[in-house]
Amino acid sequence: MEQESQNAERKAPENVRSYAILPAAGRSRRMGQSKLLLDWPTERRPNGCVMDHVLEAWTSSMVHEVVVVLRRDDPSLSDVCRKWPVHLVRPEIAPVDMKASLSSGLDFIRTKWTPDPLDRVLFAPSDLPTLSTTVIDEMCRCAAVEQKIIVPHFDGKRGHPISIPWCLTEQIQNIPEDRGLDELLERVGYFEHQFPRRLKPEDMDTPEAYQEALDAFRRLSGPA
Repeated sequence: MEQESQNAERKAPENVRSYAILPAAGRSRRMGQSKLLLDWPTERRPNGCVMDHVLEAWTSSMVHEVVVVLRRDDPSLSDVCRKWPVHLVRPEIAPVDMKASLSSGLDFIRTKWTPDPLDRVLFAPSDLPTLSTTVIDEMCRCAAVEQKIIVPHFDGKRGHPISIPWCLTEQIQNIPEDRGLDELLERVGYFEHQFPRRLKPEDMDTPEAYQEALDAFRRLSGPA
């Protein structure tokens, strides 16, 4: 801990690098089809899908590197992701949950870049097309001065993306199999960064939720 404190004093905030991990290995059983490949038309991409819109937000943000964790038996989604400046991780054994996807992404980051202790990892589910670059960038700015885990709160409701200092990522491996990432938040604590409710990205797990999210997006952005 003493060494980490010295690093914090030496390291200028603008030198904090950030890495995003986007778990995209789910099978969308409740949706009945791949929700990341569902239509999400925009003015620039009238034939775009949900994953296109998600990756546009992340690759347009202040995050330095974006890592997407996929299944090997999902070539269609891989093809979409290859159109964007992101890194694809496809484990030999398909991740069974978000925690497993995060572990695969962290292993890739650790090997490729060897992050500093105070660098940051941001993560969020990939099925959040309403997560904006505005929120991602604000989380990056907050991470440059805050050394704890940072969790966005939207009018009192927890959301994504969550930001973790690299020095704490190894603790994800110590979470019991029957517990989720909340275990880590409860164990080490976190800083709540407040956002207005209108910026909260909503889950998209059912056809009805997808249609509601798309309709809301169209109302805000106008016709594609």
